[in-house]
Amino acid sequence: AYGLCGYNAWHGHYLYITISVCLIPWIYYYFFKILEQPHWLLSVKLALFIWWQITAGNPSFIIVSFYFLMLAFIVRIIYNFRKKNAGQNKKMTLYIILAAVLAVVLSAPVFLNAYYVFPETSRAGGISVEWAAAESVMWRNVFSVFSSITSIEREIRRGAEAPIYNLYIGIPTLLLAIFGIVKLRSFWINMFSAIALMALLLSLGLQTPLFKLFHSYLPFFNVFRMPNLIIIYTLMYLTVMAALGFLYILKNGIRMKRYMLFSISTVVILVIGAVYFATIYPEKENHVTDYSNMRLFLWSASQTQKILISLLLAITVLIMCWYFVKKGNYKALLIVILLDVGVNYNLGAIARVMSETSASFSNDFTSGLPTGFGVPDNIPNNRVSSLFNRLTAFWMNSSTFIQQPVYLNDNNF
Repeated sequence: AYGLCGYNAWHGHYLYITISVCLIPWIYYYFFKILEQPHWLLSVKLALFIWWQITAGNPSFIIVSFYFLMLAFIVRIIYNFRKKNAGQNKKMTLYIILAAVLAVVLSAPVFLNAYYVFPETSRAGGISVEWAAAESVMWRNVFSVFSSITSIEREIRRGAEAPIYNLYIGIPTLLLAIFGIVKLRSFWINMFSAIALMALLLSLGLQTPLFKLFHSYLPFFNVFRMPNLIIIYTLMYLTVMAALGFLYILKNGIRMKRYMLFSISTVVILVIGAVYFATIYPEKENHVTDYSNMRLFLWSASQTQKILISLLLAITVLIMCWYFVKKGNYKALLIVILLDVGVNYNLGAIARVMSETSASFSNDFTSGLPTGFGVPDNIPNNRVSSLFNRLTAFWMNSSTFIQQPVYLNDNNF
């Protein structure tokens, strides 16, 4: 469910974001393992995944992960002191430092490049909180938790008019996650729950005060945009809790009354979404829906049409789950999850990754950049005279905009 989640489908045309999403669980896993059972081999593995994230992923995920994991580290230290296990604190601190040193050494070329380049970029002195929070998760995104295709909008929205991001992880996944969250408790679950809640609040941008506080007072938190990226930590939490919830129901089962309550709630939310998109959501009425193929339909259909389709898909999935719950065949729910999330992922991939529309959207975005800005990906290889110059433009991937036009001047390449 995590690998096929709507977040990956929505950002599938941004490879460095997909890479980051794939690496985050491993960084968390080995970090938490060191906090629980410190060992030098875990430090080496953690360092390798951090290095991979720094060199291939989106830098914003490293910044956010650093603060989340430092919070877990501090809480664990306090926990050990209260349990009179101070010796454990020394060991885990030593191995965390070891992992950090190894990661810095491995990533030294990136940090050296950043040392020379970062002062010349538009992010050097930080960016305004309004610009940083421009593409946040809006409250209307609750509908994309149950309807992945509502994130494929026929009107391009950006900036303060944020689009609907695809937060779909599967309806059966949500069911299992609820059981995991409600029924299971431990130090690590509580810690992960706190991080997930914090990530959710941060992803909402200026709709809550937390993002502004982080942006104002935490180093490097003011150099990246798009708080919606932070929601991936919450989705990761939900999928982990779904796995634990699945193990719980294998032993304890599901009462049909509780399952029906979940099913009715899902249908009600989608019906409310249909009413919202039909009456409140701003959308042009004179747009013609193109039924000639799936790709064009997804981009041209109205939000109301798409959420009604999602309602039918959800009812189908819920009926399948009801059958297996009634039979007590809970393992079969995994098949339903795979079908549910897989179908929705492929719909997103058809629209965003494998389509001409995605390329058109990217070209439209590039042409709309302010004067004096340039996307590094648009610099042809034949205009770069050395590897250093190539790295100069790429150290923050395609998310870095060059403030000084001199970097795009032929005389400098």
